[in-house]
Amino acid sequence: MLTSATKACPLCGSSGTLLLLHRDWFPYFTSPLPKAVKDDIRQSLTADQLGMAFDVRACEACRHCFLASRPDADTLDELYSRHHTYPSALESGICPSRDDAFLAWFRAHAERHPLPGKSVLEVACHDGYVLHHLGREGYTVRGCDPSPGADIARRHGVPVDRRFFRCDDYLAEEARFDVVLARHFIEHVPDPASLTRELIRLLRPGGRLILETPNVLYHLENGLPEVFSLQHLHGFSAQSLGEVMSQEGLRVLDSERTPANLILAASAMGSLALDEPNFGPAAQRFGRKLEETVERVRQSTSSVLRRKGRLALWGAGSFGSAAMRLYGVPPEAIDMIIDSDPAKIELEYLELDVPVISPAQAQADPPELIVVASMYAREICQRIRELGLPSEVLSLYPCAPAGPAA
Repeated sequence: MLTSATKACPLCGSSGTLLLLHRDWFPYFTSPLPKAVKDDIRQSLTADQLGMAFDVRACEACRHCFLASRPDADTLDELYSRHHTYPSALESGICPSRDDAFLAWFRAHAERHPLPGKSVLEVACHDGYVLHHLGREGYTVRGCDPSPGADIARRHGVPVDRRFFRCDDYLAEEARFDVVLARHFIEHVPDPASLTRELIRLLRPGGRLILETPNVLYHLENGLPEVFSLQHLHGFSAQSLGEVMSQEGLRVLDSERTPANLILAASAMGSLALDEPNFGPAAQRFGRKLEETVERVRQSTSSVLRRKGRLALWGAGSFGSAAMRLYGVPPEAIDMIIDSDPAKIELEYLELDVPVISPAQAQADPPELIVVASMYAREICQRIRELGLPSEVLSLYPCAPAGPAA
């Protein structure tokens, strides 16, 4: 379940790396599961098969972050094909602000730098939300994804193949594309250069490669550890992602920070050279800023527990797992987990026997403290106000203030 561990940067080979984050044990399964699946996993797997030691390092030479040790390919394939959960904007009614921000950027990018044509392939597209909208705007779209999201896409008329990405599958049918998108995928693969090389092979002459990934510099500067997990093998800065593209024959043509995410578009005509001079100082400060947040969590949760109040976690995704493992929210003190995605109701985290409930259920019996563990913190805090919940609110993510909801 474990590949070889190294302190050397996997991108540039530098051994001058800094330890950012360590946990003796961290779970592979960071999303809630159906109870029957969870019980089966608990009964059939040992602790060593459920997680591993967790070390995140930063390379000041190329401004890149990475896992010093990582799960093997079989473990990752199992997670993504069977147990990876992410809300479907096409079916849940949730407003996907990250996807909408990408679409707005894509339209502006196409005006600044006209695309060579209208055919688009998106790799790891989940439910095909972005492709769905591009298709309505006149693009010829196609996608692939190994998760049940591909089935959702097809139900909505988006042509998505449910499979892991293999460049040769498309080359065998002589498929080429004017634009290849890979959003929040490259950080999950062991060899980013190899993936980039394969994506480039599918471009038509003059084609555009567009990658989106979490902006690791933003997370370092704000002391946000949730970007790191056993599934995020890499944390890219603009410099390190641009370097991967450049090494594989393309140069950056356009870039955008949104701010927690990073979008780079590359082509043979690109000319942008990206540098991240703030990376080193941010990496040095990361641990201290995280400790400050952990202390804020400790004070807030301790106060509620002393009053024998009830604590809720809002956000039943991988960020929720990070809240317990990285931010110090005590799992034994969590009385309810809230999420707006109907598909997550009644699911449970592997290490916590508390089923996910809906906001309406929480409204009927409000907790004293809601810890918001989601990148959609602003939207969640607004939802808490709309529901009239009297709970104190503690957001782990920037963009939303801590304090009473009303």
